[in-house]
Amino acid sequence: MNRDRRDGYRAGPVPRHNCIEPFAGRGAEQRRAESKRVGTDMNSRQDIEHHGSLEPVADRLFAGPGYMRSFYRRFDWAASPLGPVDRWPASLRTAAHVCLDSAFASFVWWGSDLVQLYNDAALAIVRAKHPRAFAVPARDGWSDVWMDIASIAARVLTTGESVRSDDLELLPDRGGDRAPAWFTCSWGPLRDDAGDVAGLYITAIETTERMLAERRLGRMVGRAGLSASFRALFEAAPTPCLVLASDDFTIVAVNSSYLRATKTERREILGRPLPDVYPVSSTDPAVTGAASLRASLARVIATRRADTMTPQKYEVRRPRPGAGIEVRWWSPVNVPVLDAFGAIALIIHRVEDVTDLVRLRGAGEAQERFARDQQSVIDRLRDDNVAAARALERERQSDERHRLIVEGARDHAIFTTDERGRIDSWSPGAEAVFGWTAGDAIGQPMGVTFTPEDRAAGEPAREQHTARDRGVAPDVRWHVRKNGQRVFIEGTTRALHDDAGRLRGFLKVGQDVTERHQAEIALERSRGVAEREELRRRLAQAEEEERRRLSRELHDEAGQHLTALGLGLQALSDVAPPGSEVDRRAAELRALADTLGRELHAIAVRLRPKALDDFGLEAALVSYTDEWTRQFGIPLDLHATTDADRLPAPIESTIYRVVQEALTNVARHSGASRASVLVERRDRQVVVVIEDDGRGFDPTAVAGAPDRAPGLGLLGVRERVALLRGMLDIESAPDAGATVFVRIPIDPASGPGRTENGASNEA
Repeated sequence: MNRDRRDGYRAGPVPRHNCIEPFAGRGAEQRRAESKRVGTDMNSRQDIEHHGSLEPVADRLFAGPGYMRSFYRRFDWAASPLGPVDRWPASLRTAAHVCLDSAFASFVWWGSDLVQLYNDAALAIVRAKHPRAFAVPARDGWSDVWMDIASIAARVLTTGESVRSDDLELLPDRGGDRAPAWFTCSWGPLRDDAGDVAGLYITAIETTERMLAERRLGRMVGRAGLSASFRALFEAAPTPCLVLASDDFTIVAVNSSYLRATKTERREILGRPLPDVYPVSSTDPAVTGAASLRASLARVIATRRADTMTPQKYEVRRPRPGAGIEVRWWSPVNVPVLDAFGAIALIIHRVEDVTDLVRLRGAGEAQERFARDQQSVIDRLRDDNVAAARALERERQSDERHRLIVEGARDHAIFTTDERGRIDSWSPGAEAVFGWTAGDAIGQPMGVTFTPEDRAAGEPAREQHTARDRGVAPDVRWHVRKNGQRVFIEGTTRALHDDAGRLRGFLKVGQDVTERHQAEIALERSRGVAEREELRRRLAQAEEEERRRLSRELHDEAGQHLTALGLGLQALSDVAPPGSEVDRRAAELRALADTLGRELHAIAVRLRPKALDDFGLEAALVSYTDEWTRQFGIPLDLHATTDADRLPAPIESTIYRVVQEALTNVARHSGASRASVLVERRDRQVVVVIEDDGRGFDPTAVAGAPDRAPGLGLLGVRERVALLRGMLDIESAPDAGATVFVRIPIDPASGPGRTENGASNEA
């Protein structure tokens, strides 16, 4: 045997039937013949002993379910190069058995002609070649790509070592139009009963979808005008995100945060349409997340603007085997990225985990509706502030783009007027909110949507005057639809000027929040006094915590991303030739990034100023009143002394909200020329007084019509003051200004200097 090994083994390719001969020589052939004869005799003897007759060996060897096992049993092996199965060596039988048992696409190439066998999973790769490619030399079965893979097979057969090929690109002919395909393969040696290399065992995973997705992503990123650093920023984003193709919503990129959150692998979802892989609840057949997703994506395509979906139920597999599923709630947002021509280049699908908020809303239907609407308003205001700023900039650059944005804002009433206040454009959203068609509204005065009492009081003219003088005027009041139904609107009126600074009209944007207002009323009536107080405490706490979270996210995460963007643009400008198009565009984008940074900072401060948590009430009030005076141009005197100790956090938050709401009403309604704020700590209570010298109002006249009260926002803070066992009064008279008095007792047990995160000071 040793002499045969020395004399008989010869490595290297030897032509035979256009295939590779991995072994040759008299010694090797002699051993192989002896092995076949001995193996055949032993197999036949064992078959007779165990079964009492020569039952077809193929029926026993390839027994079991599956198409290919059935195909193996029916195949005419005697007419194949491998011969009858009962004469196969044990090593070939084992290789065929392992191939059929594999869940991966697997191939056996055996003998000097490398005769090919394969399993069920391999049919997805072989395709139209089956059954022509079965039990024939591999060179004949893969003649179209043989030049690309022959060298790999020769290396394994010659060295006896395994080879791995990652993303091997081939152009196979598998029926139909030929297209490039990519495979990751393991090429391993198969040894015969004597231990010599007798063939190859190949495991293949087709990676075509992933490679096509990566190429498609590259084209879309280039079309959208994004820099090469986009992929790095996308992958590093802490929020779970996907990138979708705009034509068929195929997933072309997924970041690590999404994979961790969904407990999935990149290869499972990459290259597949998102609606097809969107989770289906196994416990709740009523969950229709995929249908909601398709509707949201359709709105994005139709309007070319971001669309926020309602919270969706999502079942995530727990990592431990047998641990079951975990139910989570996500708030998805689909954001289009436009190319230079205004067409959608790609769609970013982002999700945010809101499970804790959804669980908090389970106290009742009214509470759930109120919390959902409140969160939705916060999210929409955050998104709409950014969208509105971008829309105004685009409106100055392109009338066509402005028209498309306005027509796409179906949930906002948007219309413009000329310098006299006559409506000259009316969006589909305005028709949906107010009920008037464009033909009904155009030519009418702006006040056509105001309530009769507001028109009688001259509110439309007063609002235009404020917008003309200060650039923008808030519009938070009751309006009427064409059918007389009242709707509560939150919005603004902005003055529009031409390039020379001359007034050319007004832009009015408003959102219908009637349901939220009605939900607040329903919630008030649905609970007893004790239940209402507890619910209000929890909602007040949740509101402040949500404001804090949103403020920190905008300030920290979004601010950091904008800073990184600015640094990247600066680096780009540094390497660009001065005065070049790249240098000019980089400067414009840096200016836009700076503007967005300032706007994000302003939004974060309005949600909850960082100074309130870090430095206390006095510092927060100083910062807020300074900004308020700068914005509205109304002089204000602030006197705030609360001694050295910090007030309990719930009291600080409530006083800050009282001052914020009161000064907002002064700016919106009073027409005041001066205002003052006093905050003092007296014995065991805190006293707050806010005064203005404006037009005032008659409290008794508006007591029966709360929709006319200029202090509508104070209704909410009045409840928060009551939760702290405090009192809020408003004194006013026509042409005599207005005064807001607040007294809140200080509970010594709560302790000073504690932030609202402290356990002892939870609202």
